[in-house]
Amino acid sequence: MSLKRAITTLCILLPAVAAAQSSSLNTFSPYTLYGVGDIASQGSVESKGMGGAGFGFRSATTINSLNPASYSAFSRKSFLFNVGLEGTNYYLKGSNSIETDDGIIRKSSYNTFNINNISLGFPLAQGVGFSIGLTPYSDVGYRLSRKEESPEILSSIGQVTYSFLGSGGLNQIKAGLGFSLGKGVSLGAEAIYYMGEIDRQYYVTVQPLLSSGQWYSVNSSNYSDISSISALFGVQWDAISSRSELLTFGATYQMGGKLNADNYRYIPSQNISSDTVALSKLNFAFNMPTSIGFGVHYANEKWMFAGDYQFRNWGSANPTSEVPNIKYVNSSSLRLGAQYTPNRMDFRHMFNRWSYRAGFRYEQYYMQIGGVKMADRALSLGLGIPAKASGLTSVNLGLEIGQRGKLQTGLFRTNYFRFSIGLSLFGEDGWFVQHKYD
Repeated sequence: MSLKRAITTLCILLPAVAAAQSSSLNTFSPYTLYGVGDIASQGSVESKGMGGAGFGFRSATTINSLNPASYSAFSRKSFLFNVGLEGTNYYLKGSNSIETDDGIIRKSSYNTFNINNISLGFPLAQGVGFSIGLTPYSDVGYRLSRKEESPEILSSIGQVTYSFLGSGGLNQIKAGLGFSLGKGVSLGAEAIYYMGEIDRQYYVTVQPLLSSGQWYSVNSSNYSDISSISALFGVQWDAISSRSELLTFGATYQMGGKLNADNYRYIPSQNISSDTVALSKLNFAFNMPTSIGFGVHYANEKWMFAGDYQFRNWGSANPTSEVPNIKYVNSSSLRLGAQYTPNRMDFRHMFNRWSYRAGFRYEQYYMQIGGVKMADRALSLGLGIPAKASGLTSVNLGLEIGQRGKLQTGLFRTNYFRFSIGLSLFGEDGWFVQHKYD
C-alpha cells in the first residue's frame, strides 16, 4: 500500500468512525446528564496498559498522541498506522434519592464496544514527523427512569414516570508536527478539531388511575451540535540517550476555549390541537479547560517505567453550572506504569519477545455533585505481542479495572472492566511497500 493510498483510506474512514461513535451509547453513566459527558482516556493501547502514562514517551516505531513532540522520533522510510477497539462492562449500584429504613439499593449494568482510536504517522525529514488521527474526547450515555411515589400525585393525577435518555459525545481530529532541535530537545504542536452531537431527552408519562381529569404526557429534547478548535503543544528532553538506556522528560500544554454549539430545545405535545409547545435556540455556555501535564519516561533493554501528572482547570473555565447542585471543579490526575520485555531478540522463545505491562491511574472527576467530590481509580494490565519474529508490527491487548463515584444517598458507584485491542503496523515490515511486480 502506498503512502498516498493509505492517507486516502484514512480520510475516508474518519467521517465513518465519527458517525459510528455518535450513533450508540459509548458509555453508561448517570453523571453524563451534565457537561460534555465522561472524558475518555487518551493514548494508544500500549500506554493504557501502563496506566495511560506517556508525556515523556518517544519511540521510532510507535505513535504517541499524548505529546506531539514525540513525532520527531519517527525513523526514516517508516510508516506507522494504529487502530484500536475498546469494550467496557459497566456495573452501577446506587442508593435511591429518598432515605428509607430498608435502604433500598438499585443496580444496573451495560456493555459498550466501539472504535477507540485510528491514526497514522510518518517522517517528513530527518528529525521531523507528522501524525493525523481521530479519537473520542467525551461520551454521553444514560437511560434512567423514576416513578412518582407521592400519594397526592397518585390520587389526583395518576401514575407518573420520569425518564431520562442521553447519547452522543465529542470526537477530536488531530494533526500534529514534531521536530528535533538537537541536543536531545524536541518540540511539537498539534491542531485539534472537536466535533460531535449530544442529545438529551426527558419524558413525563402519565397514566390516570383514580382521577377524572385529562392529563397529557410531555417529552423534551435538548440537542446540541458542537464544534470547536484547540491546540496542543509539547516538549521532550532526552536527559540520557544511549543504546542501553533512555531517560526522557516531557511536558504538554493544551489551550482551552468556548465550545461552539447550535443548541436546540424542542418540547412537543400530545394534544391534537397543538403539535409544539416550545422550540427554542439556547446558548451552550460551556468552556473547555486549559490543561498542563508533566511526565518522565525511563527505558533500558528489558524495563520501561513512566509517570505522568496532569492538571485541568474545569472549575475556573466554568464558574457556573446549568444545574444548582452541580459544580465544575478543577481536576488532577496521576498515571504510573511499567513494562517488562524479557528478550526482544530471542527468536527461539516466543514469550520472551512479548511485552508485559501494568499500571495505575487516579483521576479526580471534573464535576462535584451535591457537594460531594468524586474520583476515578483504575488498575491496568497490558500485553504486547509481536506479529513477526523479526518485525516491529504488534498486536496490543489491555485490561483496565476501575471504580468511580460513591455509594451514598443520591449518588451512584460505578465499577467497570475495560478491554482494549490495538493493531500497530510498522511500515518497514513491508505493510506499506508498493511492489513493482505482481
